[in-house]
Amino acid sequence: MVVHGSSLRRYRSNDPLLDAASMIGHSNFTPDGNYPDVLTQTISKNRLINGETYDIAVRAVNDEEGRSFSPVSANQKFTYYIPLKGSHEKPKTPTLKVSYYDDHGSDEPYINIEWDVNPEADSYEIQYSLKGSNKWATFFSKARSGDIVDDPTNDFGQDFKKGQVYEVRVRALHSNLISDWSGVKTARVDVTPNR
Repeated sequence: MVVHGSSLRRYRSNDPLLDAASMIGHSNFTPDGNYPDVLTQTISKNRLINGETYDIAVRAVNDEEGRSFSPVSANQKFTYYIPLKGSHEKPKTPTLKVSYYDDHGSDEPYINIEWDVNPEADSYEIQYSLKGSNKWATFFSKARSGDIVDDPTNDFGQDFKKGQVYEVRVRALHSNLISDWSGVKTARVDVTPNR
């Protein structure tokens, strides 16, 4: 088999299937087919979110006789932090507001999450949970003043249903410095959406 490049795949650390992740690039190779002993790949920082942990793995790709892949390498965990600049104190705790957006069947419903802008923050960690559950779903955001929860099925096995109450909290990250969690706010689902 002649190797024409290597695939590097990125996925959130809670995603169980590497193959379901998107390919984020391939290494360059020489036209004559000669390869260095070590192939490298750089992941652009604009594809990464401060504070998020990634599992990174590689596999070889052969395109000569149709696309075929080697087995996937062992995963390596990597948490990305922007180099610390400015203040060396943990960021201010965000003030949070949440509400459920009722789409009335014309759009996708979601929980709207808003927080005050902190110019020192490089990212925000958001957690949400069905009220009364001990399970928190977590995601990171580069957004400066808010984000949304639009598909709870990935984390809780079901879509929004009328009467459900979700709890939400957020904290700010400045490089690897982390604020306290905001107060927990709730949003009630007004109607079962038509999807």
